[in-house]
Amino acid sequence: TGGGNATLTAGTGGVDLAAAQTINTTSVNNTGVSSGAINISATGTGTINLAGDLVTTGASNNAGAGSTGGNITLTSVNGNITVSGNLNALGGASNAGDGGVGGNINVTGTTGTIGLADLNTSGGTSTLNNSNGGNAGTIAFQGNLTVNTGMSGAAGTAAYDILITGSSNSIAGATTLANTGQLTIGNCYRDWE
Repeated sequence: TGGGNATLTAGTGGVDLAAAQTINTTSVNNTGVSSGAINISATGTGTINLAGDLVTTGASNNAGAGSTGGNITLTSVNGNITVSGNLNALGGASNAGDGGVGGNINVTGTTGTIGLADLNTSGGTSTLNNSNGGNAGTIAFQGNLTVNTGMSGAAGTAAYDILITGSSNSIAGATTLANTGQLTIGNCYRDWE
């Protein structure tokens, strides 16, 4: 019925998720159960390559409100995380009530780099943070970014860079990016015209 969490942790070795594979904690329809969370962590010097999708979607409901989508959390302590698949944290659909609230997508980098493909959270938020006092990493949104509420980037304890270079980006709510490193929006100087 859903509601279970999925956790993937890499130390010094690498971990790959093939493009045809998906980590999915979506709840079974009409159960009212919230989706489980997905937690990805690179704790050592290894690299996590996620070519497949990460999906947390609440249960859809034919007679009432959809349930809440689970959170997706990416944490890079020293290693690198590369996501070329999609990140989707969505609330469950409803035919007779309100759609469920989407999960939050949380990205925390330290000295490693987190590269992201398409990101979509409906009703949830996207939060970025750097929590290491040493050399900072980079959080790069290289695919399309869609956040239907707000997005925040904490200052962190070290300067870190945020790159938003997808071809189609939308953040619907109030957004504060307090990182003290580089902020890049767009992949061409003509994006500002």
